Amino acid sequence: MTPTANESGTGNIRRAAPLLSAADHPNLPDPPDLPGAGRTLTILVVEDDAAVAGLLRDLLNRVPGWGATVVHDAAAAAEVFKHIEVELLVLDVNLPGISGPELLEHLRRAPEWRAPPVILMSAQPGQPLVQGALARAAARDEAVQFIAKPFDVDDLVDAVAQAVAALQRTGSVQTRGAA
Repeated sequence: MTPTANESGTGNIRRAAPLLSAADHPNLPDPPDLPGAGRTLTILVVEDDAAVAGLLRDLLNRVPGWGATVVHDAAAAAEVFKHIEVELLVLDVNLPGISGPELLEHLRRAPEWRAPPVILMSAQPGQPLVQGALARAAARDEAVQFIAKPFDVDDLVDAVAQAVAALQRTGSVQTRGAA
């Protein structure tokens, strides 16, 4: 870590982060073996806390073959789904104006929904909102996981590895209504 001083004289801490490697994190999966192999796994992160969003973006983009786009609210997330085929959705449960699970229900009804694996995140894992979202996903046989905040890198990597495994099992992101 390199301490620096900003214009007000208070200190900042910057940390250089190397690429994540399989040696450092043995659970790191290979990029998904999907049509067009060699391309980047498209990950959408919906997180209103700028610090957490930046951390997630930085961590996910450091993994070769993964590419994270970060938005901070439901409207921006819905707009991304109109233009990009999202292959993994990382979703905060507590968003301003609408909860993550409510956003998930809204996205499911949109014509561009492709049923990507979902990772829900919250600092309150026992809240009914989380439990209800997980139960609805299980009833639909959808790949939805939960990680508690604060999380460590291994928890995040494990959750993404499970999502990548789900993509590899199906061979692609499933279109709504597909068998």
